[in-house]
Amino acid sequence: MAADSKRERIILALIARLHGLGWVRTVARRPYAYAEELDSFAQTQFPVVSLLAQLPKPEQERRAGAGKEFVSTLDVDLYVFALEASTPDAALSSMLDDLWRALFQDRRLGGLALDLTVLPETEAAHRPPYVGAWLRARVTYVHDHLGM
Repeated sequence: MAADSKRERIILALIARLHGLGWVRTVARRPYAYAEELDSFAQTQFPVVSLLAQLPKPEQERRAGAGKEFVSTLDVDLYVFALEASTPDAALSSMLDDLWRALFQDRRLGGLALDLTVLPETEAAHRPPYVGAWLRARVTYVHDHLGM
């Protein structure tokens, strides 16, 4: 794995932004499909954000000096899990509102991206004792022919 790839730097910038939210206790880079998998976390590690970046999709290719550069999109799935609150819907609204603001705080991710947007693909889930939500961010960025 290219530890310094542009894709990896984008992911790390998103993780740093998530950690900047006061309520995020854990960011994991793997999916959690079942409530039983969440049981491996201690209660003190919640809320948990699971981040899973897809593979970049080259959208445009162009010449750049002696090589080529690509404009690619990178979809990043963010799953937010919290322990069930007395008002789970209000807890989800608060967390997603904070997450939305954090993602749009700097849509260029400090110069790593051309743009970041949140796609209208969201979903909420209530699986006692957990409450969760999912959203997808799309990052558009430029990279050369040597790596993603």
